[in-house]
Amino acid sequence: MKLKICFPYFFHAYHAYHSAPIGFELSRLDPDLEIKFITTTKNTYDLLNKIGSYYKNHRCSVHLLPSKFYDYYQRFSYSQIPSPKRMIKRYAKQFKQMDVIIDTNFLSLRLKQLNHNNVTKYILAYHGAGDRNREFSKHLKRIDFFLLCGPKRFRKLNDMGYLDRENWAYFGYPKFDIAQKETITRSELFNNQKPIVLYNPHFEPHLTSWFDWGGNILDYFALSEQYNLIFAPHVELKGRSNPRLSLNKYAKTPNIHIDFGSHSSIDMTYTKMADLYIGDVSSQIVEYLVHPRPCVFLNNNKISWKDNSHYLHWKLGPVIDQISQLDNTIKDSFRSHKQFYSTQIEYFNDSIQLTDTPSGIRGAQSVINFLKRTFHDH
Repeated sequence: MKLKICFPYFFHAYHAYHSAPIGFELSRLDPDLEIKFITTTKNTYDLLNKIGSYYKNHRCSVHLLPSKFYDYYQRFSYSQIPSPKRMIKRYAKQFKQMDVIIDTNFLSLRLKQLNHNNVTKYILAYHGAGDRNREFSKHLKRIDFFLLCGPKRFRKLNDMGYLDRENWAYFGYPKFDIAQKETITRSELFNNQKPIVLYNPHFEPHLTSWFDWGGNILDYFALSEQYNLIFAPHVELKGRSNPRLSLNKYAKTPNIHIDFGSHSSIDMTYTKMADLYIGDVSSQIVEYLVHPRPCVFLNNNKISWKDNSHYLHWKLGPVIDQISQLDNTIKDSFRSHKQFYSTQIEYFNDSIQLTDTPSGIRGAQSVINFLKRTFHDH
């Protein structure tokens, strides 16, 4: 029996980095699997084909579902993508014959309900390795198999009662297999050797530092003669209805580079290039710490964070509660980094368990083991 496995992408292109390598590796490991990537955006479609070019002799197919103008009703709020819920409802029947759906998001579970389908198995390949509570939803009880980045997530899900001996495996971080295959260099952004600071605010209105302090931060760097700044927020911040997102006055500032969603903002170009990370709750901090470096965290919401498991990453560098502390904290962060170095290494290893085997292969091997247990005639 030729099993049909689908990787749906109803959200932004960055999700492809977290699961597509598994699909391409699956197709090379087992010729009896039919692997389909299905997306609703041209951007993701192009990225999937680009990723596929790194996997010679793969047998996956990539499909772009048509969308209509009214599907973009969220365009004027934040998403710039066809409404995932609308697209899932329209194309649900295309997924009905799939044996397995491997997704990075819970929303595709709607397909099970829409198709009155209790046969298709659902595998969740976690995207990101952050600390936010949103990663632990009530929908997890409907997942058949979990691919986990590292021990931190295992402990949380195990404590919540979602894991048993056979419904999970570590797979590392597939994005590391392929990220930055093609990239820009620092000399293309800045014509000096000053330290590069990455400001990477999250998009959630109640968590982000952008709406309170973003303008102050950009003004600080616009006047700075000591640093370069890359302002590359979470891609879902782009287009939110907010007049403070007008950044025209920084367009000609030579030491500031602004990126609201190019591939460089999601392929680790900036997290590898930066000398200092400034952020709030974005899980890109874990990608940045693939090489430990100074960090500064922004507590504009006056969170009581020290005993809060959703803010474990704030122990990786100094945390400021007032924007007036920014200048001194940045200067001190370079000098004080050695006191955070070992904590950063421990946090990274707890968040992402890597081995000598590429994460895409590890994920694919774990999926094959799941298939053998689940589909006995395969």
